[in-house]
Amino acid sequence: MRFLFACSFILFFSSCREEIDFDLNESNPRIVVDGSITSQNKRHEVRITKSSSYYNQEMSQQISGATVSISDQNNVFTLTEVTPGRYLTDTMAGQIGNTYTLSINYDNQTYTATSTLEPVAPLDSIIAIQLFDTIPIINEVDSSYSLGIAITETPGLGDYYLFKYYINNQLESDTVVEYAFTDDTFIDGIQFDFDPIIPVYQIDHRIVSPGDLITLKVFSISKHYSDYLFTALLQTEFRQGTIFDGPASNIYGNVSNGALGYFYASDVSSASTVIE
Repeated sequence: MRFLFACSFILFFSSCREEIDFDLNESNPRIVVDGSITSQNKRHEVRITKSSSYYNQEMSQQISGATVSISDQNNVFTLTEVTPGRYLTDTMAGQIGNTYTLSINYDNQTYTATSTLEPVAPLDSIIAIQLFDTIPIINEVDSSYSLGIAITETPGLGDYYLFKYYINNQLESDTVVEYAFTDDTFIDGIQFDFDPIIPVYQIDHRIVSPGDLITLKVFSISKHYSDYLFTALLQTEFRQGTIFDGPASNIYGNVSNGALGYFYASDVSSASTVIE
């Protein structure tokens, strides 16, 4: 009797199957904005692409033909499209204390984002501290350094910082995974005397060698942008690829009208050193 009941139970549940089609919302692409304006005197850049399906492995589509401008209280700076999806201002420098508004007109839609250019503490100088001697590993040499900074953090809580480094004037920390960012909760008003703050690893099997010029740039950012970067890491680098990961989702920045991405204004302080 028990055997017949068990067989009937298994047969009942094995026959109750229903196909479920998930709506992946693949038919609603959005524009994605990546742009900034800083206190550096240069051509500032805004990149505009179009989002694609989660399962689409192709490169994102570049958006051409948009009308793009950045304005403050007194000026409007019109950007020129130099390559598909890449828009540049004329050479100019953002001013501390000004609030900048990015405006994008594309396909009869308008997208805006606003950010205030806050000051950053001046970076006095940096040194490169070798973490360990060069070690031969499978016919390669691994060199790692830590950049120590001399800087006095501005007293008063609420400052947020983003660090990027360059080797021989080439940006190396060019992805969110390689960014270093922090607030001043535990460093408010502290004077740093070459305290190690950011590691410099061998990049794509490239050896950091004596004679290389390393430049560190410190950017002032908002709490909202810091939270945005952290959320991006939660959706990418911090995911373990297990059932305990939360579902992937879009990361919303500060661009209006349902667009994705972020536009920020930043003061910049920099210093350089040569690997000895």
